[in-house]
Amino acid sequence: MILDSNGNTVMPGRKLEDMSANELRAKLYNADVKYPANASKQDLIRLIRENIK
Repeated sequence: MILDSNGNTVMPGRKLEDMSANELRAKLYNADVKYPANASKQDLIRLIRENIK
């Protein structure tokens, strides 16, 4: 099976927008990506899309 995501970041499971901010922070932490303590959920999603491929 081939999945063409048209250049979008794809992660198995739920959409990033459906995850809690804590789940997004955990993904960034596990990928060793630094983020500001006061980052909004949209900021976290942007960081994931920019840094986790």
